[in-house]
Amino acid sequence: MADVASPFQVTTVRPDESGWPAYVSLFADYRAHYDSAPPEPKACDEWLRRHLPSGALTCYLAHNGESCAAMALVLVSPASQRLAVYWQLRDLFVAPQHRRTGVGRAVVTAVVDGARAAGALRVALQTESGNAPAQALYHQMGFEDVTGIVAMTLTI
Repeated sequence: MADVASPFQVTTVRPDESGWPAYVSLFADYRAHYDSAPPEPKACDEWLRRHLPSGALTCYLAHNGESCAAMALVLVSPASQRLAVYWQLRDLFVAPQHRRTGVGRAVVTAVVDGARAAGALRVALQTESGNAPAQALYHQMGFEDVTGIVAMTLTI
């Protein structure tokens, strides 16, 4: 992706790094936003710490030096037909006070740049059909709607 002028720095973060508490807080807020449940930062911290050691997850954090503005969680998945990998942008959340500032674009750009540097075939994502602002951003950045497949789920 082309460099995007942004006041936000986007970095990856791990549990033993200084940005970790802010990442967990944003991740908890993200879950509460979409699940209408209490944020549960302690449970979020435990869940992330349990799944990060596999190496398949990467946590991105955007901040402007004063406050943390956005987070993303990326899953590296096998692309079996090509014997390669692709990156799936699983979760992206921009704190309400930082929306419409370009931080979402900065995070997605960092994810795409990271995927490209790692040799991934593509970056995939999904969003709610009614989330027009997110869809507009993704389309502006070159993401295309997927046709020819049906997404299904089985609740267990």
